Amino acid sequence: MLQKVLYPLLILLLLSSYIYLPNTMDKGVMILLLSIVALVLVLFFIHKEGLFVLRKNYFRNSILFIIGYVIVHFQYPLDYVLGNVSADNFFIWINRTIVVKSMFFSTIGLVSFLWGYTLYSTSKKSELKHVVVKERVLTTKTLLWLATAFLALYFYTVNPLYLSGYYGSVGMGATATYVVLLFKVFIFAVLIQNVRNMRIKQYVPSSFLDYVRQQGYFLLVLIAIYLLSVMFSGDRGPIISFSIAYVAGYYFVSKKKLSFSRAGILLMAAALFITILGITRSLDKDMSFVDRVKESVTHSKFEEPSILPQTSELAGSVRTLHAVVDYVPKNHPHTYGRFQLQLLTSSIPFSSGLLSFLPESGHIRFKGPASFATWLIQGENPNSGVGTTCIADLYVEFGLFGVLFGMLLFGFFIRYAEVNFYKIGLPALFPHILSFVYLSDAISISRSSILFGFRAVLWIYIVLIINRYLLNRR
Repeated sequence: MLQKVLYPLLILLLLSSYIYLPNTMDKGVMILLLSIVALVLVLFFIHKEGLFVLRKNYFRNSILFIIGYVIVHFQYPLDYVLGNVSADNFFIWINRTIVVKSMFFSTIGLVSFLWGYTLYSTSKKSELKHVVVKERVLTTKTLLWLATAFLALYFYTVNPLYLSGYYGSVGMGATATYVVLLFKVFIFAVLIQNVRNMRIKQYVPSSFLDYVRQQGYFLLVLIAIYLLSVMFSGDRGPIISFSIAYVAGYYFVSKKKLSFSRAGILLMAAALFITILGITRSLDKDMSFVDRVKESVTHSKFEEPSILPQTSELAGSVRTLHAVVDYVPKNHPHTYGRFQLQLLTSSIPFSSGLLSFLPESGHIRFKGPASFATWLIQGENPNSGVGTTCIADLYVEFGLFGVLFGMLLFGFFIRYAEVNFYKIGLPALFPHILSFVYLSDAISISRSSILFGFRAVLWIYIVLIINRYLLNRR
């Protein structure tokens, strides 16, 4: 009850102070905003969870998202307040006059997210309600073989330089990019259907190794081969996404809970691993991959003055928010939902020309929110993409209104997703897929667009419907 009252009051307080924000990097104001962030996070984590299936469970959409969100939007401001980062670091700040304003959007976005999260309510009785499962066990053999074919096609079409560690400098190629999406769709479809089969059979794995056996060693080999190629390229996003997805299936079917201490250990280990890969990517490509890994372990980046050096590269995504706030609407109007519409229509297969009627649809800045931020920072001929953040994405569309209501709705959705994922009964297929995909992307959503994963959701749903009614006909 306290949260439902406090969050809107904090939003009103923040809105009333908006016109008084300084155009300097005022540490006092930044400390105040960081204090609000700390307050709402403490309230979120000490609040007693009403649903037993979520209580003391730290493998949840909301927690993973908040971790990524705080790192991306607040690590550099915190480092600045602590004296670890200079105000002259224009690579990150872009323009010192908009840093506090950008931080304001990040703060009100977090409060709005948490408010929306509390607004979704479900009866405690509903989680204990016995649900009669009317589905039948469905084979996934055809889906697995199709995934194998797409993996082979990926290696046939991918740019060899991409696999040599040039991620960020060269792309994998248009065909390979599309093939990888299809590979992910079929792998995720197999993971989801397999755990649904286990729930239908009321089979509970006795251990994680037992779960691996139930999923099948061949599936694990396919995922491992793909992720090894990703590791060699220097990319890290798919490693995080596929790893979370695979582990998510175990927690879905076993109903076990990830403790706070174990979650902390896994998070630190993952942060260290991802940082090593990031450093490895930046080293001399003439060195062997093994030598680059050895060099990265002792790299000076681990000695950088930061509250958490291991996540400084992830935190650097905040520069895209600074670039967008600096440029819009002063030099470019808000896009008023254009990018969200593009993300939704991209979910429709072969719909690339559907929005070609929009003004300047072929220009690089209108290819998507990440392309817009890349254009702002690198111009007409960028060397590589710079990404975006969920707040930058919402701000460029509708400004403060977009941040406030976009994050409110997203918080509501995330609560819905994790309740459906951990409910005792078997969730309907589409909510299950929705929850599963957004859980796998929970950490990375903060440095991308909220609707980015919807295409995968829709395609996985189509694949599983075809598998149910065509490939598993009685």
